[in-house]
Order: sequence, then C-alpha cells, then structure tokens
Amino acid sequence: YTTLFRSEACAGLDFTQIERRVEELRSALSHLDDAQRAMQTRLQLPPEVNARLAEPFQLIDFQNDRSRQADALTRLAKEKGVACEPAVANGLPEYSVDLVDPRLLWPRLHFANQLLLAAVHSKVASLRSLTQLPSISHRKEHTGDGLLEELPMRIELFGPTHAVAQFVTSLPLRGDDLNTVGLGAVLTNKPVFFVGQILARKHSPERPEDVLLELTVSGGVLSTGEPSD
Repeated sequence: YTTLFRSEACAGLDFTQIERRVEELRSALSHLDDAQRAMQTRLQLPPEVNARLAEPFQLIDFQNDRSRQADALTRLAKEKGVACEPAVANGLPEYSVDLVDPRLLWPRLHFANQLLLAAVHSKVASLRSLTQLPSISHRKEHTGDGLLEELPMRIELFGPTHAVAQFVTSLPLRGDDLNTVGLGAVLTNKPVFFVGQILARKHSPERPEDVLLELTVSGGVLSTGEPSD
C-alpha cells in the first residue's frame, strides 16, 4: 500500500481530509434539498388549481370559468378606472385541439388572471393586450423526465411611472412579501412571475408622465405527470 500511495497517480492526495470532504458534500446536498423545498413553496399553486390538474380536463368547465374571470376582470378594471382593451380578455388562454396537455390551461388561466389583477390594483391607466406564448418544458438531464412547465405570456399596458413601477416590482413577490409594495391585502393568491423581456418607453409627448410597457413573464408549474384520458 505504501508503494501505491507514493505512485504518481496519487500525488497530492491527502487521505486524512476524506472525512472533512464527505461532510462538505453532505452539507452541500442539504443546501440543495433546502433550495428545492424553497422552489416548491415558491411555485405552489392554489388548491383549486391543483385539483383541476389532478382530474381529466373538462372543456365546458374551463370555458365557463374563463368567461367568468373575463367578466370579473372587466368589471374590476372599470371600477378602478383602468381602461381595458378587448385584446386583453381575448388574450386569456383558449382551448385548442393540438394541446398536448389541456390541463395546463388551468394554471395558464390562473397566471393570466393574477397578472391582470396585479396591473389593475397597481392602477395603471390602460391594459392594451395580453398574448399567450408557447409553453417551454424543462426536463431532468439525467432521465429526461418532466421537471417544470414554463407558461409564458406577453402583456402590454401603459400608465403613470409610479403605477407601472409598482406593477413590475410586484411580479416576483407573493404572500406577505407583497406588503412591501402595498398589494398584500388584494393579491392574496398571486403566484411568482419570472420576468423575461421588458421594454419601457414614454407613451407619448402629450403625456410625458406615462410609460408604455411591453413585458414577457412566465409562471411555473411543477411536473404534473402524464395527461389523463
């Protein structure tokens, strides 16, 4: 063994440090587990959305809920003095025969509704459009199994700089963290949004205090397994 440990292949190895290295690896694994639990908590969906994901997709139920939420958002926007273009309600997710897993329409509808609520409660001046973008599947490299479904959308709006800033600041927040921007009492079900592309510019020379915002955001859904028949 002495000859083996003195060989060139083992040069520089300090076998007295093995236990310390093992403890460091265990600590790193513990931190990774903590990060995974934190991610799961951050991406947690409301019970009613999880219930929809756990059952076969029912188109009539989805259409009814979509219509109900569109009407409620339109009424709230009017109450808050926020103009709402038809392209906003039309931009809520819709069923299509080519969807791989139509159950994901439920979290898409939840994300779209909460994104618009955040804008309305931030008191922007106008909601101009909402567009659903193709989903992105994130998979585990070593198995190829589903890990996360990213559901992106694009929103266009304008309003006073302070209102637009409040809206953008609220996007990654949820729960009590929303109290920092004064929205904790009204956005009780808001999920975490991940910001992609953002473009802000002056709305018009006549209204220098207004900002036109074009924003791409995503909501995340942890793997739901295979679609039900």
